[in-house]
Amino acid sequence: ESEWIQVSADTIAPRVTAFRCEQEILSGIVRLEIKGEDNRKIVQAGCEYYDGYTNTWKEIGIQEAAEDGAAVIPFDTRELHGRYKLRAFAEDEAGNISEAYDMYYTIDNRPPSKVQNVTAAAHANSIVLSWDKIESEDYSHVIIERMGENDWIPIGRETTRLGYIDNG
Repeated sequence: ESEWIQVSADTIAPRVTAFRCEQEILSGIVRLEIKGEDNRKIVQAGCEYYDGYTNTWKEIGIQEAAEDGAAVIPFDTRELHGRYKLRAFAEDEAGNISEAYDMYYTIDNRPPSKVQNVTAAAHANSIVLSWDKIESEDYSHVIIERMGENDWIPIGRETTRLGYIDNG
């Protein structure tokens, strides 16, 4: 007696189970991580972002998936600024594509305002630096550097005060 084997087409779409980035606010080139699962095998994953100026989805990239259904896609955000909707998808061996997995991210590639009106007052054993208040919403801190033999060396970081005392 012979056995019968029934073969059926794979019509079940995969699903994206995770879509994330290491940063909450994106800047520069970042890594988007996508993970999917399928009844058979995920072969690739990809993502896009929505461009509100042209009202179109723009491809970020498509990458081959690892055995575990994961893919990492580099996203160059350097020309973007603002709040963006990103969507990820996964595709299986049969060409079935998952439903989109949407995430919203803020992209900020604009630096805060420059430090204005920097003054230096020399004292016997120190130099006192001062500057005007920085009004940028995304201001975090001022980095103070001193010239070394061949390069600038960071010597301080101020987050709240409008000045710095260098005793070195």
